[in-house]
Amino acid sequence: LLKTLNDYISGNPSVIEEIEDKLKVNYIDDLEKVHFFVAVFPDNLSYNEILIKFSDHNKTYYETDALKTKHIILNDTSFVVIVKEFSTKNLALNYLDGQKGNNSPLKDYKDVQYDIFVITDENFPLFYQAKDVESYLGFFREKYY
Repeated sequence: LLKTLNDYISGNPSVIEEIEDKLKVNYIDDLEKVHFFVAVFPDNLSYNEILIKFSDHNKTYYETDALKTKHIILNDTSFVVIVKEFSTKNLALNYLDGQKGNNSPLKDYKDVQYDIFVITDENFPLFYQAKDVESYLGFFREKYY
């Protein structure tokens, strides 16, 4: 173990790759499941304000879908807003695409760095445990587009 730590600290590429592989999240490939929409925001924003904007948006444009909106602290620097639930991948992707338009609550955050994606109800706990947005975004880009 000490040798492995020393190799890691010294930057041994094979050891770094081995450790990164062990830390890698294995997301579930079955995308024909219930989905959530997720937006990741920096913690300097008001999650209450964003939740209200999404709730109002959903009441206006998705009234019959009975969508629920909540937030969860992701880490020391960010939180997620979750809109759920969508019975299919395509419904979730349609919602995601709608968030890129002029009627989206996100239009008020053009100067903010945030990430948006959809995720299955089975993959969300894996994402939340790993708290690695970039890793999930890689999976998302590969599997959804």
